[in-house]
Amino acid sequence: MPTILFLTNSELGQASVCLAVAHEFLLRPTYTIHIASFAPLRSSISQLNLRAISFLPVSSRSARVRPATFHILPGPSMKQALEQRDHFDASKAFRLHGLGFQAARQAYKDVLAKIVAPWGGEEYIAIYRECLNVVERVHPDLVVVDPLFTPALDAVRSIRERFVVLSPNTFKEHVAQPKLGNLWKYPMLCSGYPYPLPWSLVLPNAILALRLLSSVKSSPQLKQVERERKRHGIKHAIPDMFINPDDKKVLTVLLPGHAECEFPCFLPGKFTLCGPILRPYAPICDEHPDLAHWLAQRPTVLVSLGSLVVFTPAMERQFARGLKMLLETRPDMQVLWKLSRAEPQSTSQEETLECLSTEISEGRVRTMPWLPVEPICILQSGRVECIVHHGGANTFHEAIKAGVPQVILPIWLDTYDFAHRVEYLGVGVWGNRQNAPAVQGYELGQTLKRMLASVQKIKMQRRAREVASELGGKEGRVVACEKIMEFVKPRHTWTLSFPRTGESYSGSF
Repeated sequence: MPTILFLTNSELGQASVCLAVAHEFLLRPTYTIHIASFAPLRSSISQLNLRAISFLPVSSRSARVRPATFHILPGPSMKQALEQRDHFDASKAFRLHGLGFQAARQAYKDVLAKIVAPWGGEEYIAIYRECLNVVERVHPDLVVVDPLFTPALDAVRSIRERFVVLSPNTFKEHVAQPKLGNLWKYPMLCSGYPYPLPWSLVLPNAILALRLLSSVKSSPQLKQVERERKRHGIKHAIPDMFINPDDKKVLTVLLPGHAECEFPCFLPGKFTLCGPILRPYAPICDEHPDLAHWLAQRPTVLVSLGSLVVFTPAMERQFARGLKMLLETRPDMQVLWKLSRAEPQSTSQEETLECLSTEISEGRVRTMPWLPVEPICILQSGRVECIVHHGGANTFHEAIKAGVPQVILPIWLDTYDFAHRVEYLGVGVWGNRQNAPAVQGYELGQTLKRMLASVQKIKMQRRAREVASELGGKEGRVVACEKIMEFVKPRHTWTLSFPRTGESYSGSF
C-alpha cells in the first residue's frame, strides 16, 4: 500500500493546500497518509479525518477510510517563532510596512529576512533532524513538501530521493522568468508597484530585487542558521523558494493557479497549474443551517481578512465607517464580518462599532471572531455579492473559484500582488490604495459603493463568473492528487546520512 508523507508549516495559509490534497488521498483506500507539522495543526488533522469519512457512503465509511497519521514536530511553529522574537505582532498587521522603493527596502530587512528564517539555529536543526526521523520511521513512497517550510525542504534534500513541492503561492514566488523577466516584468515583493510595470519603474524594481537578496543573505538569524547547518555537516545551500526546473530532485511543483487567473508568464514543464486547491465542503445548508438561513435573507458582503490579522479599535472604527456608507446606499444588503480582535482591549466592541449599532440590532451586520465554515462554503452559497479580504492567496483562489468579485486591502508582502491581479483580471479592485497598509473608512466606503452600487457592479460580476467558468470541472485538489500519484513508485532502498557524526539510517521504500 503506497505511503505519502506531507511536510508542512502549521499556519493554514500554507497548510490548507496540503490538507486539501491529503483529503483526496484519504478517499482512495489504497494509500496511507502521514502528515508532519507543528502542534497547532493537530485539530485540523482531526477535522481532515472526520471530513473524509463524511464524504463516503454510510455503508463503506468504516471499511474504507484509513485516517491520516499526524507527526508533531518539535519547537515553535513559524508564527510562534516570529512572535517569540517580537518579529511579528498581529495587532500591527495594518502598519507592518509601507509602499514604494524606500519602504520595500526597509521591509526586506525588518520583515522578510526574519520570515525567511524565523527559527534560531538550534531550533532549525532540531526540526530538520525530526523531519529526517519521521521519514526514517514512515518509509514513504513519496514526500510532498511545503516550499516555505525550509527545515523540511532542507531535510528532503539530504535524502537521496526525489520529492514533490506543493505550494499555495503563485508562479511569481517560484519561477525564474526568461531574460531576467522577474526584474523588469513583475513588481517586486512589498513594492506595491503596478502591473504591467511601467518603464520608469524597471530600474528601481531591479534594484529592489538585488536589495531583497542582499537583505536575506545578510540576515543575522539566517547566518546563525547557516553556522548550525555547517556544524552539523549539511553542505548543500540552504533552500529558497525559487525552484530550478533542471533540479532533478524535484519531481514536480504543484501550484493553485490557472491560466485564467494569472499574469502572463513562462512556466517550465515541471510546474503544474492545478486550479484552486481548496479543502472540500458541503452546501452551507448542511454545514451550518443557522448561517444559511441568515445568508438567505439579503445579498451579502463577506469581510474576511485571514487567520493572521486581528483588529485594533482604530481599525474597527474605520471598517465600520466604510461598511456604514455601503449599507446606507444599499439598504437591501447585509454584512458578515470575521472580526478577530486584538487582545487585550480597553475599548468594547459596542463602542468601536457604534456607527453600526442600528444595523447590528436589525441583524444586517453579523460579526464573529472565526468563520464556522470554510469561506468557500459561504462564497458558493450564491448569496455573496462581494468579498473583502487582505489579498491572501487562498482567499483569492476561493473567490476566483466561486466567481465572486473581490475588494482587496493588501497589508504586507505578496498581498499587493493580488490587489494588482484582481484589477488586471477585471474581477475586483484595490480598496485601500491611498492609505495602504492601513484602511481609511471613507476610501473603503467609496470602493464598496463603486463595486456594489454603480454600473461597475454588473460588469465585475459578469467577469468574475466568466473566469470561474474557465477553470474546468475538476477540482484543483484532485488534479494535484492525480499528479502526485503519477510519481509513486515501488519501494526501494534509501539511505539517510549525517556527514559530521557518521550516523546513517538505511531502509526500503
